[in-house]
Amino acid sequence: MITPIKTTTSLVIFAVLIGLVLYLTRSYMIPPSVEAHEAEANPEVKHEKKVVVKLETLSNTIRVYKPSGKALISLPKVSLDDPNKHVTASSLAYSREKRQIVTQVLDVTTGETEVFISDAVQPWFALENRGQITLDYGFKRDSNTPVGRINLHQDFLQIKSLHVGVSLSGYTDGDYFAGVGGTYRW
Repeated sequence: MITPIKTTTSLVIFAVLIGLVLYLTRSYMIPPSVEAHEAEANPEVKHEKKVVVKLETLSNTIRVYKPSGKALISLPKVSLDDPNKHVTASSLAYSREKRQIVTQVLDVTTGETEVFISDAVQPWFALENRGQITLDYGFKRDSNTPVGRINLHQDFLQIKSLHVGVSLSGYTDGDYFAGVGGTYRW
């Protein structure tokens, strides 16, 4: 029989575990921001040297957005305020489970920039910091009484498309689950 003391104790233990996971991962969390940040270099070309290329347009110019267009984009203040920095392309990339590579290609004969987005190769091993919390309400097996459930999942390691982490679940009836596992995402 489930007593109020068991329910309270399990919820307190669950809350402490959630707090511990959040405390231990706080330094790795990136705060949400609407301001743009500099993108990580693509590892495939990160160590390649850049070369100077002459523009072959008739006026030796490239095409950029007007300053009014630049002002509409969420850029760091340093870039927005610098009249020598211009936007040649701006694209929308939808959030996905897989890492993506965004590449800008400048046509030196027309001065136009094209932007290409491709999926990056999944790493064999990579540290990961991705978490989620889920609240559910429904029925457990062999029970006619609805229960609430809170799930906390934190991934720490990625092996190709397999994500390894910890999971914690607490139920309003006092039941709980804590364990480790892997998730395959598609």
